[in-house]
Amino acid sequence: MIKIGICDDDKGIGSQLEKYFREIGDELGIIIDCEIWYSGEELCKYLGQAFPLDLLFLDIELAEENTGIEIGTFIRQELEDYRTGIVYVSYEPNYALQLFSTQPVDFLLKPLEKEKIAEVLRRYLKQTEDRDMYFEFKKGHSYNKISYSDIVYFQSVGRKVAIQTVKERLEFYGNLQEVEIMVPPSFVRIHKSYLVNDKYVTKFEYEYVTLYNEEKYPISRTYRNLVKQQVSQKGRK
Repeated sequence: MIKIGICDDDKGIGSQLEKYFREIGDELGIIIDCEIWYSGEELCKYLGQAFPLDLLFLDIELAEENTGIEIGTFIRQELEDYRTGIVYVSYEPNYALQLFSTQPVDFLLKPLEKEKIAEVLRRYLKQTEDRDMYFEFKKGHSYNKISYSDIVYFQSVGRKVAIQTVKERLEFYGNLQEVEIMVPPSFVRIHKSYLVNDKYVTKFEYEYVTLYNEEKYPISRTYRNLVKQQVSQKGRK
């Protein structure tokens, strides 16, 4: 799954982009989760809460005090977020030279064409193939990454998410719903508080999973059918 944000004060463009992404996702065989903002202020508020985006299509000429370029600068400098790929969009081609400092993925001219958007997405996916092997998270003012293969499970702990590996336990501010969108299919949601890497599961039972270290974790009623389906698809017992 790839999470894409759209920020444009023209609601028609936001809806059109969302439609394009649904079609492109079907064509490429990937799930695209779209979120739309019509205000840079609302977008910044969302990003400031440490909710991650993979790609952000950002209008430069927003009808408010902050321009798209200023929001891009906020993302890179204030949030110290260099993970989110920014694609600027505008009717005006003369902005191109002003964008380098925010390291955009691309700059597209309106009216937006579906094929050019698909080309940007294909290139982005190719460039991030290696990154998809790692879970990236922000802790304090630094970005960290850890191989998915080293993660035993994610646990929701209040306003934080704990990452349990074989060697250590790490925590960062976030929520399990956002993590679930980002992780590969090997991770199974068994409970509102647990997202488990099935690589480390030795036994699935009706109410519990047993991990490599003999520890048991509950499968809540809400997730039993989903766990059963995922386990059967993998040929696990």
